[in-house]
Amino acid sequence: MRRNKITRFQFMLVAGLFLALLLALVHISELRCEQSNLLAIVRVLAIVSAENQAMAEQLGGYRDRVDELLQRNSFLEEILFWRSRSYLAVTESQGPVRAAAALPSRSGLAEAGPAVTALNMPVWSRSGFTEADFEHVWRVFNAGNLAGTGKTLLQAEQDYGINALVLAAIIVHESAWGKSAIAVQKNNLAGLGAYDHSPFSSAFAFAAKEDSIIFLADLIKREYITPGGRYYNSPDLQEIGKRYATDPQWARKVAAKMKLIVLTAVEDPEIILTNAERR
Repeated sequence: MRRNKITRFQFMLVAGLFLALLLALVHISELRCEQSNLLAIVRVLAIVSAENQAMAEQLGGYRDRVDELLQRNSFLEEILFWRSRSYLAVTESQGPVRAAAALPSRSGLAEAGPAVTALNMPVWSRSGFTEADFEHVWRVFNAGNLAGTGKTLLQAEQDYGINALVLAAIIVHESAWGKSAIAVQKNNLAGLGAYDHSPFSSAFAFAAKEDSIIFLADLIKREYITPGGRYYNSPDLQEIGKRYATDPQWARKVAAKMKLIVLTAVEDPEIILTNAERR
């Protein structure tokens, strides 16, 4: 009897161990299955995360592009604003209503005062014209010696604050569209230093024609439109002309060249006038 009890006990023990082992194996299998599922989820999450990162970078690129376009649009609006001001002033296209008032300000309200023209507008105002505008004008008038100066005219406007249209009109007037002997042989587009009694011999010589434009912009800023300057009267073409040249009609002649340049460069005056009216 004792032997049978031991055998039964052993059987029960073995059965219990077997059952425990079986349960353990089942649990391990379930854990492995769960682990496999978790790994699959992790892989999916990794893919989703990578896609989200790519989308975030793409959205960031779109946002940068939108910011760039907004800045570009703001720049173009600014250019169009100054372009319309220059066009209206130089061509005196302000009409009967505008003739009694200045051009509209950035606020859109007309400022009190006389009509703004090429003769009385401050020469430190911006032109709103581009390098391509000036190069187009040079081609139209076959001014080959002025070719390539558009960039320098705009650079001078930016660096010295002198309206590029004013600078362009001065060099056109003084150099006869770049064809004068002083312009061709001395790279002096503005007649700088050319005294009436000895215009060619006294005229300054420059290493490059662009240098004469920079010299002119610096001279006007320093001596003609800055209070305390040697020839300062008022920062407009009419007053500058009284000290810049002996010809009493110099300012009007330069203003006429400004008008010619503007009318040649602007092929869409209706857009200019519409923009001015909206302001």
